[in-house]
Amino acid sequence: MTFKDRPEDEFATADVTKTGGHVIWMLYSRNVGQETLDVDKVKQIGKEFLESRGYKNMKDTYYIKEDGTATVNYAYEQNGVVVYPDLIKVKIALDNGEIVGFEAKGYLMNHTERDIPEPKVSEAEIRANFMAKKELKSVGLAIIPTNFGTEIFCYELKGRMNDRDFLVYINAETGREEKVLIIIDTPEGILTL
Repeated sequence: MTFKDRPEDEFATADVTKTGGHVIWMLYSRNVGQETLDVDKVKQIGKEFLESRGYKNMKDTYYIKEDGTATVNYAYEQNGVVVYPDLIKVKIALDNGEIVGFEAKGYLMNHTERDIPEPKVSEAEIRANFMAKKELKSVGLAIIPTNFGTEIFCYELKGRMNDRDFLVYINAETGREEKVLIIIDTPEGILTL
């Protein structure tokens, strides 16, 4: 089916940059049928979509399902460090895997190869000093954005405390706690507060 053969109530809208012609965002409005795809499949579809458009080294981080679609957040990954400011969201129809939404403003505004230093605080020190270390699921490196338009190089600690999943960001240069997020795992997806 071509776009000219589509029903009148189905339409696509997009914003494109003047310089370079990059799609900032796109939304395709259509009725989504019965879900046939699981989240793992749509994560792979989204990753392949991004790679086919030149967005390499993207890692799915979180998703939410609603109205027959899954919106998957992909962050850029450089040498094993997840770079959250370079974020792209891909909305995928769960009936046939069609891309029905895309938002790349974070990536387009922030993406560059970063000069990532060696952490001044070791992972062993972070693990030893973290109070909930017995419930720690993973420790990795990440760059997170601040409210001031800057970035912080951190350890990202994922774990569980008091029957709640969490993310804690510890500055990899100072050892200071920068941010704590509570993760809510729902049937619709994974949310952070």
